[in-house]
Amino acid sequence: MTATESICVISSGVVHAVSRTLALADHFPVIHFVDLRGNLEESDFSAKENIKLHSLSRWGKSPLAYWDFIKLVRQLNSRVIICHYASGYHFFLSLIFGNAPVAAICMGKDILYDQGDTYVPSGKRFLIREGLRHTSYLSAKSRYLKERIRTYQVKRPVDINYWGCDLRWYQKKDKESMRRLLGLKSDTKVILSPRAVAPVYHIELIIKAFARLFGKHSDAKLLILGRMGHVEYVASLKSLVQELGIKNMVEWVGEVRQTEITTYYCAADIVVSVAQGEGFPNTLLEVMGSEVPVVCGRIPQIEELLTHKKNTWFCDFTEESVCDGIMSLLSDTTMSKKIADGGKQIVLKHGDINRNGQLFSQRIKEVMNVTKNNNLLWRIAYGGAVFGYLLIDRVKRFGRRVA
Repeated sequence: MTATESICVISSGVVHAVSRTLALADHFPVIHFVDLRGNLEESDFSAKENIKLHSLSRWGKSPLAYWDFIKLVRQLNSRVIICHYASGYHFFLSLIFGNAPVAAICMGKDILYDQGDTYVPSGKRFLIREGLRHTSYLSAKSRYLKERIRTYQVKRPVDINYWGCDLRWYQKKDKESMRRLLGLKSDTKVILSPRAVAPVYHIELIIKAFARLFGKHSDAKLLILGRMGHVEYVASLKSLVQELGIKNMVEWVGEVRQTEITTYYCAADIVVSVAQGEGFPNTLLEVMGSEVPVVCGRIPQIEELLTHKKNTWFCDFTEESVCDGIMSLLSDTTMSKKIADGGKQIVLKHGDINRNGQLFSQRIKEVMNVTKNNNLLWRIAYGGAVFGYLLIDRVKRFGRRVA
């Protein structure tokens, strides 16, 4: 395969990588999508025949997976390599061994590694910063992220792209019909948490807030939707639910396919998100596109687009504040509708993924004409740092298992 025919998109499990790639499909003859988690199927891209799926079954399970990755990326010989998430070995190895310029979509925790609950060792921080400085093009999900990237002495182009959702799919749907599909009663107050069940998303605050709410709304139900990869954290949350006496009012939905997620959005009365270390969350744009009111934690990157009581209800990162937001919208249907309508306008202006995908594609076509700028000496030095960090990380993990 010649390099003139394709671009390569790499995802380490980013939920919205599929929808973004679909938004690029009309602008390139061939797109190779490398799925490191190995949980996608050809049917996820069935709408676009020019997207070719490649899965790495050993990623995260064996050190040999890194060799599999290097061989695959070089074999694909694409004109540009696009990494979702500007951190992790897929990003580092693409810079070292990829035979094309590398672009990265900066998500949040990859850049804001000193915020929130995710600890990033100093060695990995160095690899991220150095990698960003040698990436040919960067796309940031908020102005806040772009400003932070600049503090790392990055001189490459950085654009702001909120991405968003396909407005043909994420739109208002009949709530009663959606609830029948999910087996929910029409008179139940449904609160939805749609983010991954991980510490950085503060699901415990939502659960505690819901417990406070339950005292006044005994018919309420909390749906917890999203990937549950943090086993210990999930176990602690289930214990918390048991202690609070709301086990029968909480439903653990888990991860669902993107084609099913609008059913949950449109069945909810209110969606709650209280994350900190992220860009502008794509999930919120999907929810707002579906015309469902959102209670969300107040952080600078979200305040770029949203205004309290106009298109969202902002809350502090306390269970009392989260509960107050939910209660306020449940008791004031006029305010709830105002926020839902205002959110839709934000999505129409900033969150049309097909329009944003076109803008991103134009920049990638410019990058195609750039010669890979990482010289051999830099790649050798950076490669030594990456593999040194990998070795130390493996030794530490082995020591924890033995202990």
